[in-house]
Amino acid sequence: MKIKEHDEQLVGKVVLEGTLKLDAPLLVGDGTASMAAARSKDIHVLRNAEGEAFIPGTSLVGVLRDLLGSQSPEMVEEIFGSLETMQSTIQAEDIVFKESKQIFRDGVCIDEYKGSAMQGRKYDYEAIERGAEAALRLVFTLRAFHLAEGTDKIRGDVKDSICFLRDRLAAGIHLGANTSKGMGRTHLVSPVLGYYDFHNSKDVLAWLGTDQPAATDASVQLVEIGSMPLEAPDTFVISATFALCSSLLVRDYQISREGKQIAVMKHSGEAAVIPGSTIKGVLRHRASCILRELGHRSKMLDSLMGCAGDEDKNVKSATEGRIKSRFIVEESYLEEHPEQLREPIVTRNRIDRFTRGVLGNALLNTQPLYQEDNSVGTVKIRFTIRNATEAEVGLALFLLKDLWQGELALGGETSIGRGRLKGIRAEIQYKQDRFVLEENGRVVVGDSSVLADYASALQRKEA
Repeated sequence: MKIKEHDEQLVGKVVLEGTLKLDAPLLVGDGTASMAAARSKDIHVLRNAEGEAFIPGTSLVGVLRDLLGSQSPEMVEEIFGSLETMQSTIQAEDIVFKESKQIFRDGVCIDEYKGSAMQGRKYDYEAIERGAEAALRLVFTLRAFHLAEGTDKIRGDVKDSICFLRDRLAAGIHLGANTSKGMGRTHLVSPVLGYYDFHNSKDVLAWLGTDQPAATDASVQLVEIGSMPLEAPDTFVISATFALCSSLLVRDYQISREGKQIAVMKHSGEAAVIPGSTIKGVLRHRASCILRELGHRSKMLDSLMGCAGDEDKNVKSATEGRIKSRFIVEESYLEEHPEQLREPIVTRNRIDRFTRGVLGNALLNTQPLYQEDNSVGTVKIRFTIRNATEAEVGLALFLLKDLWQGELALGGETSIGRGRLKGIRAEIQYKQDRFVLEENGRVVVGDSSVLADYASALQRKEA
């Protein structure tokens, strides 16, 4: 992009303000993984000098740049700048959580073939609990080339880009680490977008008269909805509701370490939670089995669900062999119909395999989650594939089928029947098509033959 000298004249400021709220736990690491051996957790939350957790402005701007690039690549340079021509128009402040609750999450790497935990691949990390809120402020610096030729009005494509970023923040984005496993989901509450037009003397005085001019004080309020779609057309989304047809137990090891000899269901506040890592791990393992049955190579799975690389191999850089996941799973919070859920303490005995008698000191207490009426949907599962191909859509439909029919169990103690689900309702969106499935699996909205074609596309894909 070529810019003339007079085009660099400062003509205005656009201010975006609102409250950023966490819809899922947030992890922004402090970068001290090498010191983990001397600390209680593998990853600690990034904090400022006052001990407050925060999201660096660089993290936010990086995500926004990627989102705009997926919808309007030609506008990325004008809004976010480039090394060769111009600086970024965006000024982003750190997002500081004045009040937040610290939680701990853990995970383990599962062997793709054996389905068991891998030696030395257990990890623990801190996170900020969902519900935390922080003030968000973005300032866009507009110059003459951002205006329509011969006028003092913002160009349509520039305004659309700024409105898109506001609308995308309001709809929800992912920030921080482990975003493909549902963490870092946030949305902007009550966004206000104001334009300080420096052709207007009142706006100039308002901007210069205070240290931090508010968006609400600008003479022009940008309230129109942007023309860009919030999602790329090749984004595939499944939002499904299930009932528990057996008990569910995703164990909270933090509670057991505090001295309670009982396996308790993991909670987030008052609601039971199925972590995104649990859901994605199960789906990845089943996807691997499906692809092997069809004779496809594992690189299709790595391209879809990501690959962390082989830590045992000597690689030239920390990023070599790594692939970012395009398969995003949201955490599932069991908040709807709480009257249907109960958590009784269940006592079990360990039996000697030879004598068939009870072993001494082998009394097991668990507190799984049960559902009273399995015709009521209590579990919501949502996953998204970015830049999805028809073959990948077909694979996702097979995964939905296995969840729907209770053939794919979630959580722990699945060998004794826990974690099975029953499909109640599902919505599927891909390109311009929308499909709705009811409890019996019948497609009530959309053409079922189109879904069958996607399933066939996976089977036709060359190995």
